[in-house]
Amino acid sequence: MQGVDPSNPKISTNNLSEINFSNTSLREADLSGVNLSDAILTGADLTGANLLATCFNCADLKDVNFNRVDLSNADVSEADLSGADLSCANLSYTNFSDAYLTDAKLHEADLSFADLRNADLSYTNLSKIKFSRANLSSADLRRAELFEADLSEVDLSFTELDEADLSDTKLNWADLSNANLSKADLSKANLCGANLNGTNLSRANLSDANLMTTDLRETDLQEANLTGACILDWVINDRTNLTDVQCDYIYFGWDAEKQQPTDRRPHNPNETFAPGDFARLMEQSRETVDLIFSNGIDWSAFLTSFQNLQVTGEHGELSIQGINKKSDGSFVISVDVPQTSDKGAIEKDFQVQYKSELKRIEAQYQAELKLKDVELEGYRRENTNLNQIVRLIAANQSLSNYQTFNAPTYGVAGQTNNQTVNLEAEESDGES
Repeated sequence: MQGVDPSNPKISTNNLSEINFSNTSLREADLSGVNLSDAILTGADLTGANLLATCFNCADLKDVNFNRVDLSNADVSEADLSGADLSCANLSYTNFSDAYLTDAKLHEADLSFADLRNADLSYTNLSKIKFSRANLSSADLRRAELFEADLSEVDLSFTELDEADLSDTKLNWADLSNANLSKADLSKANLCGANLNGTNLSRANLSDANLMTTDLRETDLQEANLTGACILDWVINDRTNLTDVQCDYIYFGWDAEKQQPTDRRPHNPNETFAPGDFARLMEQSRETVDLIFSNGIDWSAFLTSFQNLQVTGEHGELSIQGINKKSDGSFVISVDVPQTSDKGAIEKDFQVQYKSELKRIEAQYQAELKLKDVELEGYRRENTNLNQIVRLIAANQSLSNYQTFNAPTYGVAGQTNNQTVNLEAEESDGES
C-alpha cells in the first residue's frame, strides 16, 4: 500500500487527503499530524494507532476501529463516524464539531475539553463517558444514553436532549440554557449550580435530582416529575412554568457530611402533596430578593438601609416576606418586590446602603465604646437575636409605614423556616 512501510508503519507523507483506505489494516500506525481530510477509511482498523493532531476533516470514518487510539487534538470536524468504535480512546481536546457520531461506540472514552458543537450523537450510548468541560452546544443528543456520564461544567446550551437518558449524570455547573430536555430522564442527576435558564424540561423526570442553586428562570417544567428533588436555593421566577408538576414531596436542605437531602416537605414522611400544592408553595418565592447575612446582622443598619430603599421609590413597593435564621447563625431575609423589578439592582443598591450604614455605626461604636475589631464582630453576632428587632421596631415609631412585618412560613425559595417571627407595629395615635 502506497505510503506505508510494513516493517515500520509510519506514514511517509503528511498529505493523504482524499486517499482510499477502506477496510485497510493500519493497526498501531503512526499517523500523527497527517492530513487525511476527505479520505475514505470505511471499515479500516486503526487499533492502537497514533492519531495525535491528525486531520480527518470531512473524512468517511464509518465503522472504523479506533479502539484505544490517541486522537487528542485531532480535527474530525464534519467527519462521518457512524458505527465507529472509539472505545477507550483519548479524545480530549479533539474537534468533533458538526461530526456524525450516531451509533458510535464510545465506551470509557475521554472526551474532556472536546469540541462537539452541532455534532450528531443521537441514539448513541454515552454512558459513563467523561465529558467534563467539553463544548456540546447545539449538539443532537436525542435519545442518547448518558447514564452516569460526567458532564460537569459542560456547555450544553441549545442542545437537543429530548428523551435522553441522563439518570445519575454529573451535570453540576453545566450550561443547559435553552436546551431541549423534554421527556428526558434526569432522575438522580446532579444539577447543582447548573444553568437551566429557558430550558425545556416539560415532562422530564427530575425525581431525586440535586437542584441546589440551579437557575430555572423562564424554564418550562410543565408536567415534570420533581418528587424527592432537593431545591435548596434554586432560582425561579414568574416565567418558570410549574403547571401540573408532579411532586409527592420535596427537600429544602442538604447534609454535606452525609451527602443527602434534608428538610422534607411535607414534614410527615407518611404524607404527600395534594395535586397543585407544590406549585402553590413555590408561588411564595417567585418574586423575592433574598438578602443573605453570613456574619450576623446589625438590625439598626438593616432597617435604616431598608427605609432608604423605600424612600427613594426607585424599585417600587418593597416589603419583608420572610426572616429565616439558619442553624449556623446566618440570616436570610426575603423581600417581596414588584414583578417587573430588576432584582439584581435591588440587591446591589441595598448592599451599598447597608455597608455604608454599617461603617457609620461601627465608627460610632469604635469611638464611643473603644471596641476592638474582634469585640465588634462579637457584638454583631450577639445582635442577631430576633428579640432585638422587636425592641428596635417598638422603639422606632418612624417605622409606622411598615405596620406589618410578617415572616410567614416561607423564607428563601419557599423554604419553611426553622425559626420565624411575626411582627406587627401598631398604628401610632400621635405623631410618628
